[in-house]
Parts: sequence; structure tokens; C-alpha cells
Amino acid sequence: MVTLLFSKECGFCFGVQNAVKIAENAQNAYTYGEIIHNEYVTEKLRKRGVTAIDSLENLRQGDTLILRSHGVSKATYEKAKIRA
Repeated sequence: MVTLLFSKECGFCFGVQNAVKIAENAQNAYTYGEIIHNEYVTEKLRKRGVTAIDSLENLRQGDTLILRSHGVSKATYEKAKIRA
């Protein structure tokens, strides 16, 4: 038999909570990669019009881009700024 131990407190860290809240309030936005490794949450966001992308090439001026809570490289950040 396996014994399972659960923390009294569990859930998402502040950065993930914040990123998900921003995505939930966005309309037709993009995330650079999945902002959380949780299929339930990413599917819920997808149904709300938040699409995960792996390339910045198809972004147009005026599009909303949400960066992952664990960050991106400086080069990716700069490329995103140029496309804004």
C-alpha cells in the first residue's frame, strides 16, 4: 500500500496565480508557451480565447501577449516589445 501525504496548503504560486488571473481577464490574447503546466487550466483559457503560441512571428500590432510567469529570455522579451 502507498501512503499519500498532502500539504495543508497547496495550489499555485503567486506568479502562476497572477498570470492565470491576467489571462482569464484577457480577451482574445496569446500566451508565449503555456503559462502553466496544467491541462485543465490551459483548456479553460483556450475556451476563453487565450491561445498558447511558440513563435512571435505571427503576432500583429495590437495583439495581447502574456508572458509565462517563469519568464523568457531577454532576446524574446525584446522581440516581443518590437512587435508591440
